[in-house]
Amino acid sequence: MVTSAVKPWSDEVSAIVESDDFERFDAAHDRVPQEPTLVSPSGAAADFLLRINGSEAWFRWSDEPFGG
Repeated sequence: MVTSAVKPWSDEVSAIVESDDFERFDAAHDRVPQEPTLVSPSGAAADFLLRINGSEAWFRWSDEPFGG
Protein backbone atom coordinates (compact mmCIF):
# COMPACT_ATOMS: atom_id res chain seq x y z
CA MET A 1 0.00 0.00 0.00
CA VAL A 2 1.25 3.48 -0.84
CA THR A 3 1.38 5.66 2.26
CA SER A 4 -0.09 9.15 2.24
CA ALA A 5 3.42 10.66 2.48
CA VAL A 6 4.55 8.91 -0.70
CA LYS A 7 1.38 8.93 -2.83
CA PRO A 8 1.55 12.53 -4.17
CA TRP A 9 5.16 12.01 -5.24
CA SER A 10 4.39 8.59 -6.70
CA ASP A 11 1.48 9.99 -8.73
CA GLU A 12 3.66 12.85 -10.04
CA VAL A 13 6.47 10.52 -11.09
CA SER A 14 4.01 8.14 -12.78
CA ALA A 15 2.56 11.03 -14.79
CA ILE A 16 6.07 12.14 -15.83
CA VAL A 17 7.02 8.62 -16.93
CA GLU A 18 3.79 8.20 -18.88
CA SER A 19 4.35 11.56 -20.65
CA ASP A 20 7.98 10.71 -21.53
CA ASP A 21 9.05 14.09 -20.05
CA PHE A 22 12.21 12.72 -18.49
CA GLU A 23 13.74 16.19 -18.02
CA ARG A 24 11.32 16.61 -15.11
CA PHE A 25 12.06 13.14 -13.70
CA ASP A 26 15.29 14.09 -11.90
CA ALA A 27 13.65 17.06 -10.19
CA ALA A 28 10.73 14.92 -9.07
CA HIS A 29 13.02 12.13 -7.88
CA ASP A 30 15.06 14.63 -5.84
CA ARG A 31 11.90 15.36 -3.83
CA VAL A 32 11.41 11.74 -2.77
CA PRO A 33 9.99 11.79 0.74
CA GLN A 34 12.43 10.54 3.35
CA GLU A 35 9.91 7.98 4.60
CA PRO A 36 10.58 5.13 2.17
CA THR A 37 13.80 3.17 2.53
CA LEU A 38 14.95 0.11 0.68
CA VAL A 39 16.62 -2.36 3.02
CA SER A 40 18.44 -5.62 2.31
CA PRO A 41 19.89 -8.09 4.81
CA SER A 42 23.18 -6.14 4.57
CA GLY A 43 21.58 -2.74 5.28
CA ALA A 44 19.87 0.18 3.59
CA ALA A 45 20.51 0.90 -0.10
CA ALA A 46 22.48 4.10 -0.67
CA ASP A 47 20.06 5.19 -3.40
CA PHE A 48 17.11 3.78 -5.30
CA LEU A 49 14.51 4.59 -7.91
CA LEU A 50 10.96 3.56 -7.09
CA ARG A 51 7.87 3.60 -9.29
CA ILE A 52 4.48 2.65 -7.91
CA ASN A 53 1.52 2.16 -10.21
CA GLY A 54 -1.59 1.03 -8.39
CA SER A 55 -0.75 -2.24 -6.66
CA GLU A 56 2.45 -2.82 -8.67
CA ALA A 57 5.92 -1.38 -8.11
CA TRP A 58 9.39 -1.59 -9.60
CA PHE A 59 12.68 -0.38 -8.26
CA ARG A 60 16.36 -0.05 -9.09
CA TRP A 61 18.90 0.24 -6.29
CA SER A 62 22.59 0.99 -5.85
CA ASP A 63 25.21 0.63 -3.11
CA GLU A 64 26.37 4.17 -4.02
CA PRO A 65 24.28 7.32 -4.57
CA PHE A 66 23.14 7.84 -8.18
CA GLY A 67 24.60 10.73 -10.10
CA GLY A 68 27.99 10.33 -8.46
